[in-house]
Amino acid sequence: MKKNIILLFCIFSPFTFSQVGINTSTPKNDLHIVGSLQITNEINVGGSSTTVGDAGTKGYALFSQGSGFAPKWSELNFGNVQKLVYSAIKNTNQSGSAFQTVNVTYNSTPTSNTDYFTYSNNNSFTTVIAGYYNIQSYIYSNLTNGGGTTTNHIKVNNNSVFADVTNYSNGNSSMGTSTGGTTYLNVGDIVTQTFGFTRTFTITKSSITFSYLGS
Repeated sequence: MKKNIILLFCIFSPFTFSQVGINTSTPKNDLHIVGSLQITNEINVGGSSTTVGDAGTKGYALFSQGSGFAPKWSELNFGNVQKLVYSAIKNTNQSGSAFQTVNVTYNSTPTSNTDYFTYSNNNSFTTVIAGYYNIQSYIYSNLTNGGGTTTNHIKVNNNSVFADVTNYSNGNSSMGTSTGGTTYLNVGDIVTQTFGFTRTFTITKSSITFSYLGS
């Protein structure tokens, strides 16, 4: 029995500890490929002989950690550069009565990276990737009976995070209002925009943009 075990070890040990070369007879590492590589599923890095490695997060990149260490999936760092990931515009009229607050609707999305947001009902943006976002909006409206007070809100889960409240004197027939800033959004947070006026009004143009700053 002892002789059989020794014999098996001698047969299999060269294969167990050998290096594998593809298109090369002199491999320089455990696996050495001379040629192209095609992958049709995820790449798992790290792990061990008993655990599966990390497949990373959508949108992340693979970074080296130096010799002797497995590479690591990490988020791309844009530093102070803002990455525009979503924008929506409105160029159709939307009317409201005095003291009414309406959810601003949009009819076009020139920039629509669904890795970051999904868009529904023409007026709500659902966060897909958590992080800090700079959100900016602009509304242009025709006013009836001149003066009054306008309210322009950007809301997260129905709570106002940015707002512009402006008083207009009698005689104004149109107005423009903007609001925005930087806030942290969690996965699933819903962003909407509302507008109201103390007199009847008609929104003629509006826009909203989302720029990703990082996590």
